[in-house]
Amino acid sequence: MVQSTIVINANVEQIYHLSESAAYHPNASILTNGDSVIQLTFTENRLLQFFLSKTNTIILTPEITLFLQPSTNELTNQNTYVYISRLKKKLKSSGVEDLIKNKNPGYIILG
Repeated sequence: MVQSTIVINANVEQIYHLSESAAYHPNASILTNGDSVIQLTFTENRLLQFFLSKTNTIILTPEITLFLQPSTNELTNQNTYVYISRLKKKLKSSGVEDLIKNKNPGYIILG
């Protein structure tokens, strides 16, 4: 995975190249693969940024839940599993499989 930073009209945009053809644009909350664009929800975008900030580190589900808590009222570990599942499906749709791996007792992104 490669991260690049682009400056356009004084705006800084980070781009994460998740595979040869797939990219993640956190400022726009989208995943791209060629002409395909997949929109991420606010929570999915925050979640993917959180995972990418902790590459090669096992992240426990309660830690993820606490991270998401300020933006989502009454969040439980079960809700967190649902958000992670939805994010993994969107990553797969963009051509990126197995980016977020289950690693007992949590999750990991290998960079």
